[in-house]
Amino acid sequence: MSSNIENFTEITEKSTAEPIYDTNWCHMPAEIKLKCIGKMEINERLSLRCTANAERSLVDSQKIEFYRGCFEGDDEEFRVFLNRNHRNYSKRSDDKNQFFEWINYIKKVGVFEKLVISFEDSLVDYEQFITNDGLFTAKNVKFSYCDFDNMIAVLRKLKDGVESIEINLTFTAFDELAEIYEIPQVSP
Repeated sequence: MSSNIENFTEITEKSTAEPIYDTNWCHMPAEIKLKCIGKMEINERLSLRCTANAERSLVDSQKIEFYRGCFEGDDEEFRVFLNRNHRNYSKRSDDKNQFFEWINYIKKVGVFEKLVISFEDSLVDYEQFITNDGLFTAKNVKFSYCDFDNMIAVLRKLKDGVESIEINLTFTAFDELAEIYEIPQVSP
Protein backbone atom coordinates (compact mmCIF):
# COMPACT_ATOMS: atom_id res chain seq x y z
CA MET A 1 0.00 0.00 0.00
CA SER A 2 2.78 2.45 0.89
CA SER A 3 4.58 1.63 -2.37
CA ASN A 4 1.42 2.62 -4.28
CA ILE A 5 1.37 5.96 -2.48
CA GLU A 6 5.06 6.50 -3.21
CA ASN A 7 4.51 5.64 -6.88
CA PHE A 8 1.53 7.98 -7.04
CA THR A 9 3.55 10.78 -5.42
CA GLU A 10 6.43 10.23 -7.84
CA ILE A 11 4.10 10.23 -10.86
CA THR A 12 2.39 13.39 -9.65
CA GLU A 13 5.70 15.18 -9.15
CA LYS A 14 6.86 14.19 -12.64
CA SER A 15 3.56 15.19 -14.29
CA THR A 16 3.66 18.76 -13.06
CA ALA A 17 4.81 20.65 -16.14
CA GLU A 18 5.05 24.03 -14.46
CA PRO A 19 6.93 24.74 -11.26
CA ILE A 20 4.75 25.65 -8.31
CA TYR A 21 5.73 28.80 -6.48
CA ASP A 22 4.82 29.24 -2.85
CA THR A 23 5.16 33.00 -2.99
CA ASN A 24 2.80 35.95 -2.88
CA TRP A 25 2.18 37.61 -6.24
CA CYS A 26 3.59 40.92 -5.03
CA HIS A 27 6.92 39.26 -4.17
CA MET A 28 7.40 37.58 -7.54
CA PRO A 29 9.88 39.05 -10.01
CA ALA A 30 8.43 40.81 -13.06
CA GLU A 31 9.76 38.14 -15.46
CA ILE A 32 7.71 35.43 -13.76
CA LYS A 33 4.66 37.68 -13.58
CA LEU A 34 4.91 38.29 -17.33
CA LYS A 35 5.01 34.54 -18.01
CA CYS A 36 1.95 34.06 -15.82
CA ILE A 37 0.09 36.92 -17.48
CA GLY A 38 0.88 35.45 -20.89
CA LYS A 39 -1.03 32.29 -19.94
CA MET A 40 -4.06 34.11 -18.51
CA GLU A 41 -7.37 34.46 -20.30
CA ILE A 42 -9.06 37.83 -20.76
CA ASN A 43 -11.16 37.66 -17.55
CA GLU A 44 -8.14 36.92 -15.37
CA ARG A 45 -6.13 39.68 -17.02
CA LEU A 46 -8.91 42.18 -16.46
CA SER A 47 -9.18 41.21 -12.79
CA LEU A 48 -5.44 41.54 -12.31
CA ARG A 49 -5.42 44.81 -14.23
CA CYS A 50 -7.78 46.30 -11.63
CA THR A 51 -5.47 45.58 -8.67
CA ALA A 52 -2.79 48.27 -8.97
CA ASN A 53 -1.14 50.58 -11.49
CA ALA A 54 2.04 48.49 -11.53
CA GLU A 55 0.02 45.39 -12.40
CA ARG A 56 -1.97 47.32 -14.99
CA SER A 57 1.18 48.25 -16.91
CA LEU A 58 2.43 44.65 -16.77
CA VAL A 59 -0.90 43.29 -18.00
CA ASP A 60 -1.13 45.91 -20.74
CA SER A 61 2.38 45.09 -21.96
CA GLN A 62 1.38 41.53 -22.92
CA LYS A 63 -0.45 41.00 -26.21
CA ILE A 64 -3.41 38.61 -26.34
CA GLU A 65 -3.89 36.55 -29.48
CA PHE A 66 -7.54 36.10 -30.39
CA TYR A 67 -8.80 33.79 -33.08
CA ARG A 68 -11.85 35.99 -33.67
CA GLY A 69 -13.09 39.32 -32.44
CA CYS A 70 -16.41 40.91 -33.27
CA PHE A 71 -17.42 44.47 -32.44
CA GLU A 72 -21.01 45.30 -33.26
CA GLY A 73 -23.72 47.68 -32.28
CA ASP A 74 -26.62 49.90 -33.15
CA ASP A 75 -28.11 53.00 -31.59
CA GLU A 76 -29.26 51.08 -28.49
CA GLU A 77 -26.62 48.51 -27.58
CA PHE A 78 -22.98 47.63 -28.25
CA ARG A 79 -21.48 44.15 -28.10
CA VAL A 80 -18.01 42.61 -28.07
CA PHE A 81 -17.42 38.92 -28.77
CA LEU A 82 -13.93 37.46 -28.42
CA ASN A 83 -12.72 33.92 -29.07
CA ARG A 84 -9.38 32.63 -27.82
CA ASN A 85 -8.26 29.02 -27.35
CA HIS A 86 -11.80 27.77 -28.03
CA ARG A 87 -13.13 29.95 -25.22
CA ASN A 88 -15.64 32.72 -25.78
CA TYR A 89 -15.96 36.01 -24.01
CA SER A 90 -18.73 38.54 -24.56
CA LYS A 91 -19.65 41.92 -23.18
CA ARG A 92 -22.68 44.13 -23.80
CA SER A 93 -23.23 47.75 -22.97
CA ASP A 94 -25.72 50.47 -23.70
CA ASP A 95 -23.17 53.06 -22.55
CA LYS A 96 -21.03 54.34 -25.45
CA ASN A 97 -18.26 55.59 -23.16
CA GLN A 98 -17.89 52.23 -21.43
CA PHE A 99 -17.95 50.41 -24.76
CA PHE A 100 -15.21 52.57 -26.26
CA GLU A 101 -13.04 52.18 -23.18
CA TRP A 102 -13.32 48.46 -23.87
CA ILE A 103 -12.51 48.82 -27.55
CA ASN A 104 -9.48 50.96 -26.76
CA TYR A 105 -8.16 48.38 -24.31
CA ILE A 106 -8.73 45.52 -26.75
CA LYS A 107 -7.04 47.51 -29.54
CA LYS A 108 -4.03 48.02 -27.30
CA VAL A 109 -3.51 44.37 -26.36
CA GLY A 110 -5.41 42.33 -28.96
CA VAL A 111 -3.97 40.59 -32.00
CA PHE A 112 -6.73 39.13 -34.18
CA GLU A 113 -6.71 36.34 -36.72
CA LYS A 114 -10.21 37.48 -37.78
CA LEU A 115 -11.79 40.81 -36.90
CA VAL A 116 -15.44 41.54 -37.67
CA ILE A 117 -16.86 45.06 -37.47
CA SER A 118 -20.60 45.68 -37.65
CA PHE A 119 -21.83 49.11 -36.58
CA GLU A 120 -25.09 49.95 -38.33
CA ASP A 121 -25.30 53.53 -37.08
CA SER A 122 -22.62 56.12 -37.61
CA LEU A 123 -20.12 56.53 -34.80
CA VAL A 124 -17.91 58.97 -36.67
CA ASP A 125 -19.40 61.91 -34.81
CA TYR A 126 -18.43 60.26 -31.54
CA GLU A 127 -15.21 61.99 -30.46
CA GLN A 128 -13.64 59.00 -28.70
CA PHE A 129 -14.06 56.87 -31.84
CA ILE A 130 -12.32 59.41 -34.06
CA THR A 131 -9.58 60.80 -31.82
CA ASN A 132 -8.14 57.62 -30.34
CA ASP A 133 -4.81 56.86 -31.99
CA GLY A 134 -4.79 53.16 -31.14
CA LEU A 135 -4.65 50.75 -34.05
CA PHE A 136 -6.23 47.34 -34.55
CA THR A 137 -3.83 44.46 -35.24
CA ALA A 138 -5.55 41.89 -37.45
CA LYS A 139 -4.79 39.50 -40.31
CA ASN A 140 -8.30 39.29 -41.75
CA VAL A 141 -10.95 42.00 -41.42
CA LYS A 142 -14.61 41.76 -42.33
CA PHE A 143 -17.18 44.55 -42.40
CA SER A 144 -20.73 43.30 -42.14
CA TYR A 145 -23.76 45.59 -42.13
CA CYS A 146 -21.43 48.45 -41.35
CA ASP A 147 -22.05 52.15 -41.79
CA PHE A 148 -19.72 53.37 -44.55
CA ASP A 149 -18.17 56.18 -42.45
CA ASN A 150 -17.49 53.72 -39.61
CA MET A 151 -15.80 51.40 -42.08
CA ILE A 152 -13.53 54.18 -43.35
CA ALA A 153 -12.63 55.18 -39.77
CA VAL A 154 -11.77 51.57 -38.82
CA LEU A 155 -9.74 51.01 -42.02
CA ARG A 156 -7.65 54.04 -41.06
CA LYS A 157 -7.09 52.44 -37.63
CA LEU A 158 -5.60 49.18 -38.92
CA LYS A 159 -1.93 48.39 -38.49
CA ASP A 160 -0.01 47.28 -41.56
CA GLY A 161 -0.01 43.54 -42.13
CA VAL A 162 -3.67 42.95 -42.93
CA GLU A 163 -3.87 40.03 -45.36
CA SER A 164 -7.52 40.34 -46.41
CA ILE A 165 -10.39 42.77 -46.09
CA GLU A 166 -13.93 41.63 -46.83
CA ILE A 167 -16.58 44.29 -47.24
CA ASN A 168 -20.28 43.58 -47.60
CA LEU A 169 -21.52 46.71 -49.36
CA THR A 170 -24.97 47.81 -50.32
CA PHE A 171 -25.52 48.81 -53.95
CA THR A 172 -25.50 52.48 -52.97
CA ALA A 173 -22.00 52.22 -51.49
CA PHE A 174 -20.26 50.97 -54.67
CA ASP A 175 -19.75 54.58 -55.77
CA GLU A 176 -17.72 55.21 -52.62
CA LEU A 177 -15.14 52.45 -53.27
CA ALA A 178 -12.64 55.02 -54.56
CA GLU A 179 -12.50 56.53 -51.07
CA ILE A 180 -11.62 53.11 -49.64
CA TYR A 181 -8.76 52.65 -52.11
CA GLU A 182 -7.24 55.97 -51.00
CA ILE A 183 -6.56 54.56 -47.52
CA PRO A 184 -2.86 53.54 -47.21
CA GLN A 185 -3.66 50.22 -45.48
CA VAL A 186 -5.87 49.21 -48.42
CA SER A 187 -4.37 48.46 -51.81
CA PRO A 188 -6.42 47.21 -54.78
